[in-house]
Amino acid sequence: MAGTIHNKAGFYPNARTQMALMAKWALDRRDLFGSWAVFVDQVSFALAMRDIGANVKHLDLVWNYPTNAANELLPDIAPQLLHYH
Repeated sequence: MAGTIHNKAGFYPNARTQMALMAKWALDRRDLFGSWAVFVDQVSFALAMRDIGANVKHLDLVWNYPTNAANELLPDIAPQLLHYH
């Protein structure tokens, strides 16, 4: 999983434990995700953040500009970071 995480002191031990639990849970149930099973890391991250009550804020599109979406679906902005798979 790629991304950026900005957090307060003490965040990682709790998050790391919960992310490991949720990763195992998601990997054990890959069939639930169908063709999206390659994204179990993102699912496990989201579930872990929910479970620990993290205040997650999504990056603005300019900081997470997708390279795999059709141009006609994207606004005409100057991206600062490209999201690449």
